[in-house]
Amino acid sequence: MKRSQLQLLALAFVTSLGLMDALYLTNLKLQAEVTGATRSQLCEAISDSGCEIALSSDMSAIGPVPISLVGTITYALIIALVFRILFNPKRRFEGAAIHLIALGAVLGSAGLAWYSWAHDSWCVLCIGLYGVNLAIYALISFHDKRGWIRGIGASIRTVLGARGALVVTLLVFGGVLTASQMAYSKLVLTQTGTLSARAQELLVSARTHGTVVVPISTAPHLGPDKAKTLIVKFSDFQCPYCKQFWHSIEQLHKLRDDVQIAFRHYPLSSECNPFMGSPFHEQACRAAYAAVCADRHGKFWEMGSALYANQPDFSELSLLRMASQIGLEPGPFKMCLHDPTVRQQVIHDVIVGRSVGISGTPGCIIDGFRFEGALPEKMLAELIDTIADPKTNQAAPNAMITNIEAKMRTPQASVDVGVHRLTHQAGTLPAVVAFVDPDRTQAAPLLRTVVALARRTAGMFPISIRLMSKTSLSRTIACALQHDEGPTMLSHWLTKEIPTEEAFTAAVTQLGANAKECMSAAETEHVLTEDQAAASALGIQGSAALFVGNVPMNPAWSPAQIEQAVALLATQTHQTSTTKDSPPE
Repeated sequence: MKRSQLQLLALAFVTSLGLMDALYLTNLKLQAEVTGATRSQLCEAISDSGCEIALSSDMSAIGPVPISLVGTITYALIIALVFRILFNPKRRFEGAAIHLIALGAVLGSAGLAWYSWAHDSWCVLCIGLYGVNLAIYALISFHDKRGWIRGIGASIRTVLGARGALVVTLLVFGGVLTASQMAYSKLVLTQTGTLSARAQELLVSARTHGTVVVPISTAPHLGPDKAKTLIVKFSDFQCPYCKQFWHSIEQLHKLRDDVQIAFRHYPLSSECNPFMGSPFHEQACRAAYAAVCADRHGKFWEMGSALYANQPDFSELSLLRMASQIGLEPGPFKMCLHDPTVRQQVIHDVIVGRSVGISGTPGCIIDGFRFEGALPEKMLAELIDTIADPKTNQAAPNAMITNIEAKMRTPQASVDVGVHRLTHQAGTLPAVVAFVDPDRTQAAPLLRTVVALARRTAGMFPISIRLMSKTSLSRTIACALQHDEGPTMLSHWLTKEIPTEEAFTAAVTQLGANAKECMSAAETEHVLTEDQAAASALGIQGSAALFVGNVPMNPAWSPAQIEQAVALLATQTHQTSTTKDSPPE
């Protein structure tokens, strides 16, 4: 195979990678238009908020056409041109066309990269496309041997000289793009449905969760206290879809006087969210603190609008400038930003939100029904009217909340967390304690759950394992949890990355100088005896039992359900420091 053919095949391969990336981004854009939110495990794994901001920005579309859809058709065109050259190497128009298309793509990438830099919204999937565009330009330049710069003029002359081929190419591209956009718009309409049908669909989904009650006495709110409808929205000021939802709420407030709207914070950052394992939206907590400080001077809604207008620039200097613009004194405002009670107030909002099932943003509760995504103003109005109809709004209270509240009314024995902790911060939230017999396979799901829970939270509440046997495996787990790397190693064993118990034991003995001695230490024997005694005193039967605080829970629950139980117990028993600083709600 000739070198030029290898270059063309490499060009086709690189372009196909771009095609798949652009298709994936188009699917995410479709998801955002239909649901008002983007849920992508791939984006969340490799990118913080960049994908959200990129997909919701003005730069994500050219008029009604998503830019990723344009990219998809463009990459398909390049692949078609490459194969025409492969079948007839003497063709000059195709190579010149690819050269100019790639040049345009590189220049467009530079513009989008500048926008991303200006808005601190680096979408890794988009960066991948920038790299693909640059690689296409390099490969076609090498293939044509015209050079990166000198070949531009020659390519322009070649393309303009083949007017018939140029017209056909443009017509094909335009026709395919038009047909694709029509199909895309039809798909959006089909999945969204009519307002009434979509509202019914959302309400049916919300009804399956049951209704909840959200206190709002300390939350900033708009509208009359005796309004027939209450909307409680949970938002993050760094979340781009929350910005859209904020504008929807503003419009709704202007048009309807029968709705009360309350705001509660839910920043997606471990700095002030106990249920986040990373600073996902790194500046969201600082923005929430600014909103709390403004609220203490009656300026919450003005600050909220300023924050979304300046998203995502939430440096302290920027916040001070916003405070000054809405009439607040910079000096006292700066002191307020560092007031620990402000952070506690935000944490309390997060706990309230998690207790009623909020796990992401934007989310809202409309008359007790929970909804997710940036609902447009017309959809909000339709939902309000649908819920107001007594024939459609019937639902039982949330079963999980009802069950936990019933258990809390029953006197419970005290449950000590023991010493085998997955997270070591004492915190102020209820502890999660898992009793397991690790030698019995039925205990493995609960072990995996509590390890996953420790990894996905900020460690603001203790999570502990108590071992109900004195076998070698129990000793290995007990010794592993004495080291910071122990929970990770335990997770690797539970997910079979460490394939056998013997390999797990060998790995634990290498954690530290005392790890091997721990296996046979009298102290380990004593701790395991205490764990067994605690299980016996609680009357635990079987191989697995779960407690949140002192309340027995279902050991088959997921990490998300356990988080909700932790939050619910915290709000019901007023165990957070926020409830000590604020009036009870």
